[in-house]
Amino acid sequence: MLNLNIRGKWGVEVMRKYICGVMLLIILVTAFLTVFPASSQAEETQLFTLHMVVWADDPIALDIATAVKSEFEKIGVNLEIHSMEYGALVELTYGETAPNYEDGGWDMDITTWWWWPTDYVWFIGCWTAGGVPPYGWNYMRWEDSVADTYLKNGMSTYNETERIYWLQKWQERFQENPPAALLYWPIVPQITKAGLKYFSPVLWTGNAWQWTVEGKSPEDNVTIRYAVPADPSMLNPWFMDGGWAHLEPMFSPLFRMKVITTPTGEEKYEIIPELVKSWNISEDGLTLTLQLMDNVTWHDGVPFTADDVVFSFEAILDEDTGATSGWDLAEVVDSVEKIDNYTVVLHLKTVAPHIFSLLSTGSLSILPKHVLGNVSHSELRTHWSNTERPVPGTGPYEFVEWKKDQYMVLKAYDNYHRGKPFVDKIILVTIKDPQAALSALRTGEVDALHPSFSQSLVGEIPALKEEEGISVTGGIAPAITFIGFNLNNTILNNRYVRLALCHAIPYDYIVNDILQGLGVKANSPVPPYWFAYNPNAPYHEYDLNKARMYLEKAGYVSRPAVTPITAYTMQIAAIGVATFIVGFIIGVLVLKIRRTEA
Repeated sequence: MLNLNIRGKWGVEVMRKYICGVMLLIILVTAFLTVFPASSQAEETQLFTLHMVVWADDPIALDIATAVKSEFEKIGVNLEIHSMEYGALVELTYGETAPNYEDGGWDMDITTWWWWPTDYVWFIGCWTAGGVPPYGWNYMRWEDSVADTYLKNGMSTYNETERIYWLQKWQERFQENPPAALLYWPIVPQITKAGLKYFSPVLWTGNAWQWTVEGKSPEDNVTIRYAVPADPSMLNPWFMDGGWAHLEPMFSPLFRMKVITTPTGEEKYEIIPELVKSWNISEDGLTLTLQLMDNVTWHDGVPFTADDVVFSFEAILDEDTGATSGWDLAEVVDSVEKIDNYTVVLHLKTVAPHIFSLLSTGSLSILPKHVLGNVSHSELRTHWSNTERPVPGTGPYEFVEWKKDQYMVLKAYDNYHRGKPFVDKIILVTIKDPQAALSALRTGEVDALHPSFSQSLVGEIPALKEEEGISVTGGIAPAITFIGFNLNNTILNNRYVRLALCHAIPYDYIVNDILQGLGVKANSPVPPYWFAYNPNAPYHEYDLNKARMYLEKAGYVSRPAVTPITAYTMQIAAIGVATFIVGFIIGVLVLKIRRTEA
């Protein structure tokens, strides 16, 4: 038995102080555990794991992936990040099967898609069910019949009001059933040596025939060294899902894009005929007759004719070819017919307000029948003309040399039908590291940087604008940066899961801190200055509560982890037991004290 026989005023005073000290200790411990509960209390049960593949040489993408991973953890989603070389990344994501990561594929990625700046070209090949690789760029495998109908309706009428209605409906549907989380419209500075004119951050080398250099003349045999982040992954433009800068100067589509500078210095784009002399569209809009140029030759000297156009379009339309713009063309063109050596007719399936924009894209370039005519369409992708060296083109520059992972040399074609270009040589120098590319620009080893470098050099832009001898220009590009979802993944195939992830992305942090303002938060794949852009398409705001709500709708209930809850419960229980014991002792002591004082 505990002896609690306390006598005298001295003992009573000590006991009172003791009791007060114990009570104060209990209050402090309780307050501490309330304000600072077990550190694991806020942890979420891990619901599932996803894997994001990121280009190893893109520090911005890596920073975005890291920020997203941190936020996903707060809603119980574990995100593993895997960096890889560009070529391997393209091969993995654009593969014909594209399984999820666990089966040797991928789950999520970060990419930027560039649009043709004059209309919704490529949208059908990128965002409809028929555009799944190798027939298009819909590598996310998004299938939404409602969205497909909206987009196709907007691309098959000349009525401007109807076009706006359907294209805006499509943008709303995109955000309601997202195949990707739209991050931002990139602001893309074009970084070059001062004095290089008509160098476009949008067309890259697509208008190289326009380039000039202040203080130089064509007689100076000017060479432009252009830093690019990677080698081309193909040499045939029909399979173009990379390597645009290398290939576009060599090949010609039927129409071409030209840069126009307004009196205020603004850069705009105009479609001009390239291999076409004149054209006519029938009253019903379903027949396009093209009179071809009769003074064009291939780089090997063979004349260009209607046979090359018929051969090229029939090959692109054939699914066995697997041309990346095949679905875009097949949605519009039914067949192509030769009338004579310099006249062809395109028979259209539907009216196509974007037909001239479509026919000006590099991926629909005309290739020589006399070189490729005897090659099976199914073998074109693996043919030497796509893996070793390009075939002759009709473009302003001809192929000279390619040293893989080092450089490609193009030389001005003397017999180009517009006249020999001002710039005599273009050397595309492969430099994977953005800082190394910038250093090469400063030392004069290169004259221009590919626009993709600029997002990785955001911290350098303010100083570069003030640096003598360097020009920095540009604005919001006709492009969209997004996180793509592989819908072959059974988790990501759930619309509510994708909506949840869209609401767990820290958009403001990405734009303001990682990009340092070189981006604008996006609510549509369509740039905000484009025809039919929909400002009312919903934004996916960062909201973790809404993210958890969507996960619950998908059947994933995020609860606090079991072990931390048990620890916290034990803490509370311990406080309760201690309070009971101390309270009991205090009660007995008080009773003894009163008896002693009596």
